[in-house]
Amino acid sequence: MVADDEGFLYPQVSQDKCINCGLCTKKCPTEQNNLIQNNHILESVCGKYDNCEKVKQTSSGGFCDAAAYQFIESG
Repeated sequence: MVADDEGFLYPQVSQDKCINCGLCTKKCPTEQNNLIQNNHILESVCGKYDNCEKVKQTSSGGFCDAAAYQFIESG
């Protein structure tokens, strides 16, 4: 895994260990061709806090923090 400029981790093939079998690309769930072949449907959800201070404290608008807080509060 290799971090990008913002610190998010992404898989990277070790070229010195690669045998060019293509298995990593074939099995990768983020490869669009793999998703189409297996009839997977992508679903996405987005949101953000309406509290500007909370938004400033997060890297993605605070959606996960807000969702977790709501989940805990609802028992």
